[in-house]
Amino acid sequence: RLLRACEDGTKYTVQKCIDLGADINCRGKRGDTPLHLACRNHRINPNIIITLLKNNCGQNQKNYEGDTPLHLACRNHRINPNIIITLLKNNCGQNQKNYEGDTPLHLACGSYYKKPEIITSLLKNNCKPNERNNEGDTPLHLACRNYRIDPEIITMLLKNNCKPNERNNEGDTPLHLACRNYRIDPEIITMLLQNNCKPNEQNEKVNKKPVFFFNTCST
Repeated sequence: RLLRACEDGTKYTVQKCIDLGADINCRGKRGDTPLHLACRNHRINPNIIITLLKNNCGQNQKNYEGDTPLHLACRNHRINPNIIITLLKNNCGQNQKNYEGDTPLHLACGSYYKKPEIITSLLKNNCKPNERNNEGDTPLHLACRNYRIDPEIITMLLKNNCKPNERNNEGDTPLHLACRNYRIDPEIITMLLQNNCKPNEQNEKVNKKPVFFFNTCST
C-alpha cells in the first residue's frame, strides 16, 4: 500500500501507511522503494518526499537499474525543482553513479525541458561537472546532444569548470556533438567557442572537425 500511495497518493495516506507499520524501504518490481516511486511522479506533493525522509527512508538506495531517488528526480523533466533541493539537503548522494555510469547531473543535463535552477542546485551542492559515464560522456556532452537544452545550462556548466574539450569514447568533444545536433540553438555553439572549445579538434575515429558535422547537418 505504501508503494501505491507514493505513486499517486496524498501525504495523509503515506503517513497513515507508515503509522500502521509499513516497511518504508519496501521494494516494487523494478527495485523501487517508496522514495524512488515518489521521485518518478512529476505530480507528487513535495511534502510526501519530506515525510519519507523524516521517517528515515534509505535516501541513497539503488533500484535494479542502479538509480537512486535523486537519479530519478533528475531524469523526471517535469519535477518540482524544490524536490531536488530537498533531496540534496538530506544527503542524497549527488555524485553516485547508476549502472550506466551516469550521475544525477548527467541525467539532468540529458533530460528535455530541464529547468536551469535544477542544474544550479546540483552544482551548488558539489556535483562534479567532469565525471564520465560508461560512454565517456561528461554532463556537457549530454547537454550538447540535447536539442531542447537551455543555453543558460551550458553557461552554468562552463562557469563551474566543466572541461570543454574532453573526448568521449567515440572521440567526440562537446563541440562535435553540438555541431552534429541540427536542432540546437546556434547560440550554444557560439558560447562553446567563446569558452575555449577548440574548433579544429578532429574526432579521433573519423578524423572530422566540428565544422564538418555542422555543414553536414545544415545541408
